[in-house]
Amino acid sequence: MKVFRVLVVGEHFKMDVSGVQCYMGFYLTRFVKAANLDEARSSAIAAVRMDTRLDGLALNDDDDPPLLFVDEIEEVSELDVPEVEPGFVFFKDETRPPESEISLPPYLVIRKGVAFWVENRPLSEWSATPQAFNEGCFRNTCIYDTRGRLWEIVRFAFTKPPTFVNTIMPWRQLPVQIEIRPCEKPTVTDILAELTAILESGNSFCEYLNHDPADILKSLENATTPTELIVQSGRFDDPSLPNNRL
Repeated sequence: MKVFRVLVVGEHFKMDVSGVQCYMGFYLTRFVKAANLDEARSSAIAAVRMDTRLDGLALNDDDDPPLLFVDEIEEVSELDVPEVEPGFVFFKDETRPPESEISLPPYLVIRKGVAFWVENRPLSEWSATPQAFNEGCFRNTCIYDTRGRLWEIVRFAFTKPPTFVNTIMPWRQLPVQIEIRPCEKPTVTDILAELTAILESGNSFCEYLNHDPADILKSLENATTPTELIVQSGRFDDPSLPNNRL
């Protein structure tokens, strides 16, 4: 087994600070033994979730869960493991923009250079299969809303860690928590250029489409507003595609 140093970050933890409830975050370094990077990430997150030092601190409601993710990870020597486990470093969390700022669905979800699809659920109802999650379905991904704004997905995690059954049945949909931030307000032409790059890439996403990419592109070019572009994109959205669905 290898030894890994993992920096875990917690965000959006509602806590009572001097009698005032506010959102806090923290950094915590954990040293774990694992066979590979993925196993080390999972082990570190699980260890933080079970850390008794967090018992009773989080006051989040069920529909407003906190978020844990791995920020840094590296393989180290056993000699680097300290005798005393590192403690929490807390900070005031002001990173999460109000979800109310994003318009109601549908959304055009774009994995830059990889795939795109239309999502008709609000962010709070998104889910993903463990297989798609591990393959990076949220990496380098943005959300385009009907108001013409582009939102970057900056953090993503399962609401609860996948169970053993989920790992042997990787096609099951599990709830995820998505954190976004506004990045820009592009023109419809800018977004169309992103979709064109994907459709002309000839990657596996294009190979699984039920329509010719050139025909899809021709249809999308008729869109003049964000809503029209999103609706047109949804016409070609095939939920059977293995690489583009959440």
